[in-house]
Amino acid sequence: MYFQVDDNKKEATQHVTQNIPLAIYQRTLIKERHDAITLHWHEEFQLVWVYSGTLLYSVDGKEFLLHQNEGILINTSKIHGAIPATSKVEYSCIDFSPYFINKEIYQKSIAEYSKRSSFSYRFLAITTRNLEILNSLKKNVNDINYLDVYELLISSLNNIDKNQYLTNQEEETIIYQLLDYVHKNFQEPITVQAIAQTIPISKKKCTNLFNNYTHLSPINYVIDYRLNQAKKMLLETQQDVVEICFAAGFNNVSYFITSFKAKYTLTPFQFRKRFG
Repeated sequence: MYFQVDDNKKEATQHVTQNIPLAIYQRTLIKERHDAITLHWHEEFQLVWVYSGTLLYSVDGKEFLLHQNEGILINTSKIHGAIPATSKVEYSCIDFSPYFINKEIYQKSIAEYSKRSSFSYRFLAITTRNLEILNSLKKNVNDINYLDVYELLISSLNNIDKNQYLTNQEEETIIYQLLDYVHKNFQEPITVQAIAQTIPISKKKCTNLFNNYTHLSPINYVIDYRLNQAKKMLLETQQDVVEICFAAGFNNVSYFITSFKAKYTLTPFQFRKRFG
């Protein structure tokens, strides 16, 4: 994972380059290594462009594929993540503050986009000029023309389709709280009832929200999150497999190993030996 998140899965990274309120990242994800952009959110807009390969992207629970020479613009404070759908994916990511010009222009022109409930994301309508700018970013990562970048960002905002997917702001607030509970308590025994009671809502409503936003049941999401944490421990600590099993919230070593292999195609020991 290339960023730090807080307990609410809000990204803590400061997206600033030399005091300019945006940051540009060139990334490569390897499917065999089980790389992923884990679910998170931040206050910046995000523009994603795929140079090669295919990303399986998720924004507010909606999944779609981003192929080579395709991109999206994601609204502020929307939960999103991605995994490589092909063996290798090269992509560029621009995170930029809603105030990337200034606060006055934000209030007059940009606020209407960021506050529009119908705008979670939109696919980029790429012009020849925008494609030229995006390709130049990949070639000249150390010599960026920020006037070109601003031209790209303004063009992308200015072409937002008014007929976007509808989102329910109340449901967004609830799913963030439910995910936060799982992320804070994954090492403890967790039930659907316990997750639902953090709001509180019914178990059925809880299950529906997880299915809609994560495409997993609440318990399967817990297991998946625990496996992600176990993978991180295998790569970043010297703990043995049994210690990691219990530290990740599993109470049965055999089940942990079986689940880990089902997700990552390797046992924990094999995974550490190969990628650690």
